Amino acid sequence: MATLPTNYVDDQLADSMGGRRHYNMTTDAYGTYLTDVTEYTQRGSTFAAAQINETNAQVNENTNAITNKLGKTDDTKNNTTTFTSADTSTSPSSFQTISLMTSGEKHSSLFEKLSQAIKNIRWLNNNKRTTGAYDTYRDTVTFSSGDSTSATSWTDVSTLSSGLTHAALLNRISTMMKNVRYLYNKLHSGEYFGSAHLQYSGSLNISAYSVITVTVQSTSALAADYRTRAIALSQVVLTKGLIVIGVHDVVQNSTGYLTAQLDIMNPLNASKVLQFIDYVVIILGEINS
Repeated sequence: MATLPTNYVDDQLADSMGGRRHYNMTTDAYGTYLTDVTEYTQRGSTFAAAQINETNAQVNENTNAITNKLGKTDDTKNNTTTFTSADTSTSPSSFQTISLMTSGEKHSSLFEKLSQAIKNIRWLNNNKRTTGAYDTYRDTVTFSSGDSTSATSWTDVSTLSSGLTHAALLNRISTMMKNVRYLYNKLHSGEYFGSAHLQYSGSLNISAYSVITVTVQSTSALAADYRTRAIALSQVVLTKGLIVIGVHDVVQNSTGYLTAQLDIMNPLNASKVLQFIDYVVIILGEINS
C-alpha cells in the first residue's frame, strides 16, 4: 500500500501584488501567450494528472481490499475470525465459568465466550443434569461442619426434611456424627454408661411358639454412682434359635448387681432347650447429684 504525500502547499503572493496575479501578454507568429510575472513568497505544490492517478490508484487498492475482506460491503457471511476456542471436546470434563458478554467486544472475545457456553452445554448434557439423573460424584459442597473427633457435648439437631440444601443436610448429618462420637467417647469413659452381661444357666425345654420368663443376673457389679433409667439390648446370643421378646423388672441391688426378667420365645416348630443366655446390656444412667 503506497503512502500518499500530505505536504502540499499553496502559492503565497508578495504583498506588492495586491492579492492579484500579474501576466505579460506577448504576440508571436502563433498568436498571443501569457507570461506569469507575479512575485511569490512561496510557490505552491504541483497537483496534476500524475498526482490524481496516484491518488485514484490508492483509492482503488483500498476499495478492493475492503471488498475482499468483507465479501460484500454490507454482509459478513464470508468473514472468518481467529479466536481461542474452549469447545475442543464432545465430552468435556468440567464446567467453566464465563464472564458476561458486553457490547463493544471484539469478535474474537465474543466467539471465545460462545465456545465456552457450548462446552458447558455439552458437559451438562453428558452429566444428565437437566434430566434429573445427574451424578454428583465429582461435585464438592461447602458447608459448616458440626463434626469433631474430640466431641465433649451433645448438640440437638433439627430433623432432616425434603427441600433442604446440600449444605444444610450435611451440616445436620455432620452434627449427628459428632453426637455419635460424643456418645461413643462417653460409653468408653464410663461417665454416662456402664455395661454388664446378663446370664442364665441351665436346661429348660421351650415348646414351639411358647413364651417363658426367666430371671437373669449380671456377671459384674455396676458403678455405685449410677442409677438405672432403662436397659437396651445391643447383642443377644441364644442357642437353638430362641429370641428375647421382652425385658422387665430390672433391679440393681445394694451390691451393684443387676437382675432382670426376660421373656423368651421359641418361634420354631419343635421344642428347644434353653441352655445359656448371654447378651450385652447398656445401662443408660445419670450421675447422682
